[in-house]
Order: sequence, then C-alpha cells, then structure tokens
Amino acid sequence: MQLYYTTSAGEDEEQLLPQASLGGFKSSTAFRNDDFDNLFGEISTLTLKQNRDHYIGLMLVNEEQTDKTNVQIWIEKPETSICDFQIAAVDPAMKDGVYQIERTREIYNRPVYANFVTTDELNKANVGTLTAGSYLGLWFKRSLTEEAASGNEEFYEEDPDRNKMYREKAKSLLEEVKIQISWD
Repeated sequence: MQLYYTTSAGEDEEQLLPQASLGGFKSSTAFRNDDFDNLFGEISTLTLKQNRDHYIGLMLVNEEQTDKTNVQIWIEKPETSICDFQIAAVDPAMKDGVYQIERTREIYNRPVYANFVTTDELNKANVGTLTAGSYLGLWFKRSLTEEAASGNEEFYEEDPDRNKMYREKAKSLLEEVKIQISWD
C-alpha cells in the first residue's frame, strides 16, 4: 500500500509541489512521510486572518499481489492542535484506461464529490477492501479550530512596547499530524 500525490499532467507524471496535489491522476511521486510541509503548508497570521479551508488529493494504491480487507484510515493530531482535519474517500473513475479523481482549481476549492468525515483512533474511516492493483482517491481537508479562527487572546496579546497594538503569542512551531492506514 502506497500513497501518491496527484497531478493534472497525466498518470505517473511527477508532482513536486504537495500544494498542487489537487486531484486528477496518480503521480509518480510517493507521499513523503515524516517531511515538513508534505501535505499542507504552514499556518501564518494571514492563514488565521483568511480562515479558509484547504484541500489536498492523494491516491492510495494497493501495490501488493493480494487484496487488503478492512482498510481503515484515520488522522492523529495533538490535543493542542489549532487545526481540524477530515478525510473523504472517493472511488476513481476509469477514463481512457487511466484512473482519475475529481480535479480542483486551487487548494481552497472543495471537491464536489467528496463526503468529508472527522476521524481519530476511535472513529476510523473504514473504506472496505482494496483489491490487488486497485486505486482509492483520498481527499484531506484542513480547517482552523474555532479558537484559532476567532483570533482570541490565546493567539494574540497586547504588545507592552506599543500602545494599543497586538502581537502574535509565541506558540509551538511544529505540530505532528499523522495519517494512519491499517488493513487485514
């Protein structure tokens, strides 16, 4: 089982920018495990101000010679995370002998044919069986938590050196979010 980024260039074309993995075809670029910005980019003050959801499309491929049953997917994140994550599994369509999933125009566009669910270790998304050689499209959605979106005092404080000015509070610079996939 292997995760791949997606691309609009055609099946097995390279995808160098995770932020451009917006559906379409399976790329030749495997998902980079344990790498900074391998799915979504950083949260900046502009991200907090805009408060827009982000979407990324990946392709899960069963590259084994055997079927995988009871395939389950979930996301693990720290309790202190300022983001919420959801997953949508979609069946790719076969067109001209190539599997494809819906393609969006930019990272802010929600795919039309995706039903997003919140998952965690206790609430896994069960996507059933992936037969040998089969593909499954996976969309990931990142949104700010209510606290982060509100811009409340947890994220900003009055600057003691500048009257009536606010500054961002120092927060942890890295949150480890894990995509977990299990099967029988």
